[in-house]
Amino acid sequence: MRTLLLIGGTGFFGKSFVRFFLSKKLSKFNIQKLIIVSRGKKNFLKEFKNKKIQILSLDIGFAKDLPLADYIIYAATNNDTNEYKNNNLIDQIIKKNIVNFLNIIKKKKFKNTKVLFTSSGAVYGVRNKKKRISENDALMQNSDLLSKEKKIYAKAKIYCEKKITNFAKKYSRKFSIARCFAFIGQDLPLNKHFFIGNLLKNIKENKSIVLKSSQSKFIFRSYMCAFDLVLALSEVLMKSSKKCPVYNVGSKKAYSLYEICEILSKKYRLKFKYPEQNNKSEIDFYIPSVAKLYSIFKFKDNFRKNFSKTLKKLLI
Repeated sequence: MRTLLLIGGTGFFGKSFVRFFLSKKLSKFNIQKLIIVSRGKKNFLKEFKNKKIQILSLDIGFAKDLPLADYIIYAATNNDTNEYKNNNLIDQIIKKNIVNFLNIIKKKKFKNTKVLFTSSGAVYGVRNKKKRISENDALMQNSDLLSKEKKIYAKAKIYCEKKITNFAKKYSRKFSIARCFAFIGQDLPLNKHFFIGNLLKNIKENKSIVLKSSQSKFIFRSYMCAFDLVLALSEVLMKSSKKCPVYNVGSKKAYSLYEICEILSKKYRLKFKYPEQNNKSEIDFYIPSVAKLYSIFKFKDNFRKNFSKTLKKLLI
């Protein structure tokens, strides 16, 4: 029997893992128990109550120890909007949390534990060419085009990646890094800054689809479904070693934001409102190459089907 510890387990990633676990689709990895670590979210178990799921209300930035587990996925994020308004505070929290976590993992009891750190595709910066992003590409390209908040977040993730890579080598601990892009699933927040979440909300409520950007024909995104995400992260986790391999995790199928809205407005017979498009806009191509991931995990990549399935679950 294997145990998986999820740090930040009550967010989108965590909930997706729990759903997959409860459907017994993690049996391939012999995972029979989940330990979820998160800050003050005891009500989480009201939705996912199960004797094989343990939840610990714990701030990873101040924890002195963690339960022993065969696998750990570090997916800690922060949903406090007040903290996101203070960019320097978010930077400090991300860095403090990872430093404290690594101090815990130094303990001998974790010498055989495999650890996955969920980073972000934001570390690559902004790409203005239609070329998929490889793990070997330079980081923070065209970083001046990132918002202040996104730039601080990306730099903090790079800091974490470097800390982890050096730590794994120095202390012979087994780590891997997943640079995560964009996803779709029933646990994605519908009323925050996620483009696809806002679309799901509008369609669910039978409202018009409204695009505010005059550059939407030149902004490209791709969306991996939640269950493919869970399997992909699980496979990357199994590859953890002191060499700390890095994998892009996401979908390679690119759509412009305009194209996504056009497809969905026709499918669900909703009005589509948008400003005149600026034909001189710079391309923003946030699409990963997943050739490395595909070498360890082959998955079907069908955005329209995944969107439809997600919407059906939200309407139940």
